[in-house]
Formats: sequence, structure tokens, C-alpha cells
Amino acid sequence: MTDTYRVDLLVDKGSDFAFQLYWTDQYDEPLTITYPMKMTVAFGAPQTYISVTETPTGGELAYISYNAEAGFIQLSLPDSHTNTFTVGQYKYDLWAHISDPDDVVNTTKRAKIIEGNFNVLSSVTTF
Repeated sequence: MTDTYRVDLLVDKGSDFAFQLYWTDQYDEPLTITYPMKMTVAFGAPQTYISVTETPTGGELAYISYNAEAGFIQLSLPDSHTNTFTVGQYKYDLWAHISDPDDVVNTTKRAKIIEGNFNVLSSVTTF
């Protein structure tokens, strides 16, 4: 149904970070994404560093926003979150649910959309 793509991300420690993607099929038609979505950044196999879901509960929180019909997904991490990372390389993956248009009963399936390295870089300039 869908492939998992490898995308390495670069994040400047202490800066706001946003990453956007459009999830489409082989004909560039948007795939309908649905709740829930989750992204986890980990350092080493079992150690979770941060886990992000799609519903911000207030304040400066990391969150995932999306437009279901357009297949649009955006991850947002405020500077208060990126500043907590130690400079280095982490692993991440992003999971979502998709309404499978090829399924006769139109079920919703969970799929890993992207995965890769989450590289936190040090900043030269500070405020």
C-alpha cells in the first residue's frame, strides 16, 4: 500500500523547527490521513527522547498538525524543545493512519511514513 521513506532531518539546537510533507500515492493523489499520528525521537534503541502527537494541549508544545484531505503533515518543535537536546544524532520515525482507497471495505490502517536520522546541530549564534 505505502512505502516508508528515509528522510534525515537537521535541527539547530535552540531554534524553532518545522518540517512539512505531503503524503501522496504513485499518481501524486493525496492519501487521506487520520488520527492518531505520532513521531518519536530516540537516542539508542529503547530510550525515547521525545514523543510528539497531533494535539497541542496549550503553551509552547511540540505537535503535529495535518490536513486529512490534502495529505499534508507538519511537525512543529519550538525552541524550548530543541534546546533540551544534546548535540548529536538520534533516530526518529513518524506514524499515521490512512484510509486505504484500494480496500473494498475502506478500512483505516496504521503506517510508518518516514524514518531517519534526527541530527541536532550546535548553533554559532546565540541570543
